Amino acid sequence: MRTAAILPILLSLAVAACAGDGSTAAVASFDCAKAADPIELSICEDPQLSRLDSELAAIYTRAEADGDSVPSGNDLRIAQRQWVATRNRCGAEADPRGCLVKAYAARIQQLRMGSAAARWPEAEGITFGPFAAQCAGIADPLVATFINAEPNLVYLSWSEGTVVLTQAMSASGARYADATESTVFWNKGDSALFQRPGASETSCTLERI
Repeated sequence: MRTAAILPILLSLAVAACAGDGSTAAVASFDCAKAADPIELSICEDPQLSRLDSELAAIYTRAEADGDSVPSGNDLRIAQRQWVATRNRCGAEADPRGCLVKAYAARIQQLRMGSAAARWPEAEGITFGPFAAQCAGIADPLVATFINAEPNLVYLSWSEGTVVLTQAMSASGARYADATESTVFWNKGDSALFQRPGASETSCTLERI
């Protein structure tokens, strides 16, 4: 099966990208010299946010050109404008930067879920997935999208909620955690371990969606 054959390769690429020296240029999708909005200024001043903005713009462009995207056409453009409005409200949150990171990660996953064209060619971007993670003891699969945004991220969504985790030090595979280490996702190839607050660690199997 093609998916089974390429999945470990893609996940290995996602892990390997973490070993870089962090020198990848961070350029937002818009002209920072003309930025005046506080949110845009924040994006321009933050390398990770700039990478997320540039990646999202590339993915959106591919989705917009995909007639089979869900949604597509004008509905997609309306959804994007609504997302921008939601993103801009992050300025009023207690943690504006954390809000922005999660907003970008969530939108990237959403666009890639809705458009096959938005997912390829994968090697040209910094995003891998989404993948379905079937975990023991959890009825519905998690959806996992890996974003090598330096620091690297994994965005997880499932029936109980959503979370964006940052890559942490690991001797093997790629380990992602929140600031309190209460939520952890640790993957190597097509296998993973997932731990939620107040729950035991559970094993998962990843498969490309």
